[in-house]
Amino acid sequence: MSLPLTLRALRHRDFQLYFAGQAISFIGTWMQSVAQGWLVFQLTHSSFWLGLVGFCASFPFFLFSLWAGTIADRVPKRALLVWIQVWSAAIALGLGLSISCKLVTPWLVAILSFAGGIARALETPTRQAFLIELVGREDLPNAVALNSSLFNGARLLGPALGGWLVATWGTASCFYANAGSFVVAWACLVAMQAEGLPSECTQEGRTGLPEALGFLFREGREALEPLGVLAVVSLFGWFYSTLLPYFAGAILAGGAKELGLLVSFNGLGALLGALVTARHGSFELARRFSRLGITLFCLALPIFAESRLLPLSAGALSVAGFGLVLFHSSCNICVQKIAPDELRGRLLGVYVFLYQGLFPFGNLLGGWFAHTFGAPKALWIGSLFCASAAFGMSLFSQLVSLGNKAR
Repeated sequence: MSLPLTLRALRHRDFQLYFAGQAISFIGTWMQSVAQGWLVFQLTHSSFWLGLVGFCASFPFFLFSLWAGTIADRVPKRALLVWIQVWSAAIALGLGLSISCKLVTPWLVAILSFAGGIARALETPTRQAFLIELVGREDLPNAVALNSSLFNGARLLGPALGGWLVATWGTASCFYANAGSFVVAWACLVAMQAEGLPSECTQEGRTGLPEALGFLFREGREALEPLGVLAVVSLFGWFYSTLLPYFAGAILAGGAKELGLLVSFNGLGALLGALVTARHGSFELARRFSRLGITLFCLALPIFAESRLLPLSAGALSVAGFGLVLFHSSCNICVQKIAPDELRGRLLGVYVFLYQGLFPFGNLLGGWFAHTFGAPKALWIGSLFCASAAFGMSLFSQLVSLGNKAR
């Protein structure tokens, strides 16, 4: 039976296993995210501790994602991912047991969050580099987009399940459930046939990063435009998501119900963006899709900033989520397109560093903008920075293209 174009990467047995394992794992991760936030609040009743634990979970992407890309090029990817599942399951199980035994403290949560962040920083570029071996080059854009749709689909389902488990069985149950989800992901990886062995062309070196960066500027200029915009979006655009509680309460005069609606519409738009990329995305359209996505995002953000009506705010957030995921998925495809196998892990490490490694600092900038100028103006500033970067990088790409033609 032939699959629809949106699901064409699922014709590969190994990707079916990958898809199933990631679906369960992503849901477990979102469940734990809800439970962990509630746990920290119960322990401290402090917004500072909520921010600190969030920073500990995301800061490892800044520290380790470039290094992780180098590792992904030099070791068998499947074996590395198998061990990362064991590591992640142990962290989730340890947190669950510490809660059950009444030994949990805010510092323990922060330390284990940092350890879990290291695991995710190692895992993300490795998984991205492994995809081409699961589906081949022809179906790679679809696999990238389906992976994004999994994450955003889990963002809709996981928090709701997590909230129900916390209310029904207690906070520890979410951590046990997440540990079990890593076991499922581990079993799916073990059942795969692809090993993800290093390319024979991979050169030895202390870090390998200079070679990858040199390739990017010499031969991978097609990916420079979206990567340059990606860095600016991570610093000046993505922080809108951390300000949603303020907009729900102070701007729209709502509460938890209104916040949940905003987050859901933002996630729904993101899921639709991933599905559109899965259906229509390709190597040839990747750069156009990245430009369309960032344009929609930059147009939607000011509308959300100025809205005082909940339906308009929810609609604007759905467009922002759609555009942002369309941009991120297409940027990933652009990098996959130009990456030779021996440098794929390192180049995707650069992508992950710009995407998630800069995000903690973007949150700090967003918080400072909101404190200094007010939250609506902070989103205007972020939108203007992103739009300027998109225009500047597009102009730079056109000038480079004209220069190449003149030669």
